[in-house]
Amino acid sequence: MKKSFQSLSDAELLQKCRRGDSYAFEVFFSRYWKRLYTYSYKILDDEYTADEIVQEVFIKFWEQLKNTQNQITLPEAYLFTATKRTIANRLRQKGLSQFQEQLFEDTIQIISRDNDSIEFEDTQRVITAAIDELPEKCRDVFYLSRFEELNNKEIAEKLGISIRTVETHISNALKFLKNHKELSKILTIVSLMLI
Repeated sequence: MKKSFQSLSDAELLQKCRRGDSYAFEVFFSRYWKRLYTYSYKILDDEYTADEIVQEVFIKFWEQLKNTQNQITLPEAYLFTATKRTIANRLRQKGLSQFQEQLFEDTIQIISRDNDSIEFEDTQRVITAAIDELPEKCRDVFYLSRFEELNNKEIAEKLGISIRTVETHISNALKFLKNHKELSKILTIVSLMLI
C-alpha cells in the first residue's frame, strides 16, 4: 500500500476510489475494518458472522464507489450504516419478533441523518458528556470497568475501595446512564442488541 495514501482524508480517498484506485480502497479497508468488525462482533458474538458482515459491507462499498450514480459523501457514515443494516438483516434471520425488528429499525432512524449516515461523532460526544456528568469516583470506576476492561477486584485494588463499593458505583452509573435523556435512544439499540 502506498504510504502517501495513509495521510489522505476520507474525501480524498473517496475521489481516488471513484476513479478505480484499489490502493485508496485498501486504505479505507485498513482504516475501518477493525472498528466495523468489533462493532459487529459485540452485537452478534460470532467471529465468523462478524467477519462475513464486514466483508459484505466492503464489497457493497466498492460496488457503490464504481457506480457513477452513487451518493456517498461520508464514507465512515456509509460503512457504519451499511454494517448496522446488515446486522439487522442477520438478526431478522435469527427470528426477531416484529416488535424487536421495528424497535431496531426505529433506533437506526433516530441515530441517522441525511444520506443515511450515522452521527458517530455526535453519538460519542453524547456518551462522553453523559459519563462526565457522573460523580468523580463513580465515573472513575465506570471508566476502569468499561473502557480499560478491568474486573471489579482489579478496580477495587487500584482505587483502594471494596469490591462491593465498585459494584455499587457501576450499578449507579448504569442507572444514571439508562435514565439520561440524550442516551435513552442509544441505550434502546444497545439493549435490543443484547436480546
